[in-house]
Amino acid sequence: MRGCGLAGIGVALLASIAAVVPLSSLARGQDAAPEVRMEASAAVVTWGDAIRFTGTVSSPEAPECHAGVEVMLEMDAHDDRTHWTEVARARTDENGAFVADVRAEEPANYRMTTVPEEGSGCDAGVAAGGEVMVRFKVTLERSSLVVDKGEEVRLTVRVEPFCPVGGPSFDVRKIPLYELRGERFVRVAAKRDANDCTVTFTRKVRGLSVFMSKVRDNEELNARHLGGRSAEVAVTVRN
Repeated sequence: MRGCGLAGIGVALLASIAAVVPLSSLARGQDAAPEVRMEASAAVVTWGDAIRFTGTVSSPEAPECHAGVEVMLEMDAHDDRTHWTEVARARTDENGAFVADVRAEEPANYRMTTVPEEGSGCDAGVAAGGEVMVRFKVTLERSSLVVDKGEEVRLTVRVEPFCPVGGPSFDVRKIPLYELRGERFVRVAAKRDANDCTVTFTRKVRGLSVFMSKVRDNEELNARHLGGRSAEVAVTVRN
């Protein structure tokens, strides 16, 4: 009789625990953190472009910890992995897959963390996505594609997000212009910007001319942006 009484107490105690903590969580033990994997669409992007992070959350023994789970994308632009800031959220599909897009503005380390619902019995899983570097965005626009021989063309260069120091041969906040001479580009002009990282050059065109602009890495300002280069722009003479 006494043995039956102890058995009854044990069943009642187990039922009480199950009412508070899911039995699936007890079966998994204390550590129910899922495995999280993530990768970026590119290791180096141009300022303003989109970065896509894709990955999976996996917990074979506990589907509720990976299917339909909220995930949080964080970035640390201080290069010490201690200043994490949330930049996006997403939710996994039934297979634990997720996708998150962010706009590239500064070089940073990224990580993805699961955000389990309260009472789910799931712990948070974390995946480090590594570092994504960002190039300066350099754009070059021409006032005209075709001009009369000897006519001037206006070439406008803009650097984003800010004007870098271009290296020891460049003055601070001067933006250069290059022209194709033979098989290589030669620096033909440089201008100091008017505090908005935009300058306009005027050049006379006597034949087919090809121009471009570029800036170097920004180590002198203790920033981690990489050098950027504009697309090549051609200007031709009207027949």
